[in-house]
Amino acid sequence: MNDGDMAQLALKPGDRATVRSAHGEMSDVRVQPFGLPAGNILAYYPEANVLIGTERDPRSQTPAFKSVPVAVCGVEEDKSRWQLAANPAQGETA
Repeated sequence: MNDGDMAQLALKPGDRATVRSAHGEMSDVRVQPFGLPAGNILAYYPEANVLIGTERDPRSQTPAFKSVPVAVCGVEEDKSRWQLAANPAQGETA
């Protein structure tokens, strides 16, 4: 995650979080700072497949791997305070 986003969510390196999209949820994920733009996260496959829908790009026929809006919440936090990590309307990706 972006280190500024981690600070905003009160997450420290090694803390655990839940990542949720409209398609699924990854629970108990260990977060680490990484040189990413604010509002972006990086996740590995195949574990992150649960966050990806089945829609495909009409031209390339590839899944939407690089532009999936997600919310991140610390495991110990109240999940009513989800923080959106991507805003595709502004061209940001997660």
